[in-house]
Order: sequence, then structure tokens, then C-alpha cells
Amino acid sequence: MKKTSVGRRAGVAAVLAAGLATAAIGRGSAADTAWYGIALPEARIAAAEQQKEKVANSNTYAVWDVPLSSRPNGEGLAAQPELDGEELLKDVRALVDFSYGSRDRGDVLWGRMIGSQAEKDAIAHVEKRFREIGLDEVWTDWFDIADGGRLTKYDLIIEGDEAHGKGSADILMPNAHPNAAQQFTPMAGELVWVGNGHASDLVGKDLKGKIGVFKSYPMPSWGGHTAYSTPAALAKAGAAGGIMIMQTDQPLKVVPLWGARPQKFGLAQIDRVSGGFLEQLLSRADAPVRARLEIDGERLTNQKSANVYGLLKGTSDEYVVLTAHTDAFYAGAVDNASGVANMLAQATYFNREGRKPLKRNLLFVATSGHHLFSPGVLHMIQTKREILERTAFVVNAEHLGGKNLYADNASEA
Repeated sequence: MKKTSVGRRAGVAAVLAAGLATAAIGRGSAADTAWYGIALPEARIAAAEQQKEKVANSNTYAVWDVPLSSRPNGEGLAAQPELDGEELLKDVRALVDFSYGSRDRGDVLWGRMIGSQAEKDAIAHVEKRFREIGLDEVWTDWFDIADGGRLTKYDLIIEGDEAHGKGSADILMPNAHPNAAQQFTPMAGELVWVGNGHASDLVGKDLKGKIGVFKSYPMPSWGGHTAYSTPAALAKAGAAGGIMIMQTDQPLKVVPLWGARPQKFGLAQIDRVSGGFLEQLLSRADAPVRARLEIDGERLTNQKSANVYGLLKGTSDEYVVLTAHTDAFYAGAVDNASGVANMLAQATYFNREGRKPLKRNLLFVATSGHHLFSPGVLHMIQTKREILERTAFVVNAEHLGGKNLYADNASEA
């Protein structure tokens, strides 16, 4: 066997050492660049904007970008010209724009929140449209609502540590936002990657006092996303909180399935673009990565909201009531601008020229604060009992724009 010289052995050792060093950096050892040279969230978002990526989800216009004539129900619209799809689209966009106004004013939990200016704009829009449609009677019924709160600060911070590279300073995660159905609880701790948040992803993970980071995908169901049970599982494992990377480009209202809701558990949601940074960082870091969620707010008092009523008179004293709620978390195109737009289209249809007289009165109601047991519904029950006692049935227009909501190709929506 040929012997290896000392010089050659030294050369091999040097190559091996260099390879191990490179591998160590690849695994996440401290490097000369901040955060291992991984593209930071702001840069990722800028790149995504340049590429104009579009993800169809319940709170964007993507589902509406398809020409009306190419939709499956296009023939139905043509057969009933009174149901004007373009007018439906105008109403949806008007309501969503009120939500974007809330976002642009700096609201942290933005949207047509009950009692907010954006909701008042939506209420005024519905009243105006009822009058344009020419309903027999139109009125807005204002009422007091309970004191509430408004978030003024919601900062999710990845804590800087030069163990992750020289110059690795704090990172304020852009687009971090509260889960609309979660109590607002600060949190701090080491981050632990738990994949898609399934039970198998949590096996063997030390989560006590830590923050689980997981992906979730929107889906057309009650929970609204694939990891709806993950927050409860994390809380049961002793975690201080969770960071949900929702695979959409905008905030999405999602509902965690809590069971017994934990009192001291924080839950933040980030979008898929900035979430890509966190996923890559946790896959490379050898040293612990820590984060904290800082929250502040203000108390709101003397708030008001309203229901808007529009009446088409019939020939009897009975009623059919059609309702749709005007408020929304975030953009709220599907939940529930689609329902309000549909209700307005129904009002237009039943008040069309040359229609036959209605047997029953048709009462259209834009309610405040969602549907069951909401302030608007409860106020209607308390103040319109005489009408409701003569009501044959109630139709609630809700989530009507959700067909094929999560198709990758918007042309399939």
C-alpha cells in the first residue's frame, strides 16, 4: 500500500477542516454576515411586490379578477340581467376599500370593526344604496355598544444576537398581526419550529415556555385553515405562544379550535413571504433564536353602531327578512362584503320595473357586529319584535363569494 506523505496528510487535513467549517456555516454557526446572510423580511416583501405574486384567499380581490362572462354562473347572470355582476363587484370593492382606509389610518387590527370609522362608512354606503335602489322606506337605527379597546401597538420582534452572525440586530417583523379570534397576550421565548403544526410535528419537541412556529394553509371550512387545532396543542404542551405563518399574502381571519381557551398564551400571525425568513433562519441556526411580542392599546368608550333597514312593502302584514352583516376583520371581501353586495342585488331584483306585487313585505337589514348574538342582531330582536313576530322566515347572506376560494389559479375561481 502506498504511504501518504506528511505534506499530503496535512493538505488533506486542511481540505477536511475547510469542508467542516463550510458545513458548520451552512448549518448555522456564526458567520461574518448578519443573520447568516439570509434575505431579511423587508427584502423578501419588496421582491414579492416586484414579481406581483398573487395568492387567492378570502380577503383579496383575486376571486373577483375573473371576467364575469367566464365564470360558471355567467349564463345565469345573462338570463337575469337585473342581477348585475358588475354592480355586485362595485359594492364589494367599495366595502373592501373602507377596510383598506382603516389599514391606511394605522389601525393594527384593521377592517370594518364594529364602532370604527370604516364600519360607519359601510353603514352609510348601504343606506345610500338602499335609497338609490328606490326601496319604499329606508332608515338607520343607531345604538350604543359596549366599551371596547383598540390596539395601538403589535410588535413581533426577532431578538438580535451575534451568535447568528456579526451585526444580527433586532428585526421587527413586518405584517405581523393579531389573530382576530385570539385574546391579545404578550409573549416572549425561544422559537421552536413545529412544521405544519400536526400532532406528529410536536412529538419529542420541548415546548415548555417556548414559542412554536408553524405553517398553516387556508381551507374552506369552519376553522378556515389547516392548523386550527395547533394553538391548543401548543398551549397543552406548555408553550408560551405560537407564531402562525399563514400561506397567504394578506391577513386572514382564522378561528383556532381552543376547547378550554388558555389565559396566558400569545398567538401572532405573519404572512408567507416574511415567514419564509423565519423558516430559513430556524433551519440554519445552531444557537437559540428568541422572539417577543409587545402589545399596547387604548380603551374606547361611548361608541355607537347601527343597523340599516330597507323595506319593500307587500300586500299582507307578514315579512320576509334578508340580513347581512357590514362589519369585517381585515379586508373582508368574502366575510362579508359578498353577503352585503348580494343583499343589495336582491333588493334591486325585487324592486325591478314591472315586477308583480309582493305578497309579503321584504325587509332588508344590514346588521352590525356579525350574525348570531351580535349587537346588531340583539338590538333588532329587542326593538323590532312586532315585525319579527310576523316574520315567515329569515335569510342571512354570508360568505357568498367563497366558491373555489383557495384555487391556485384565479381563473378557476
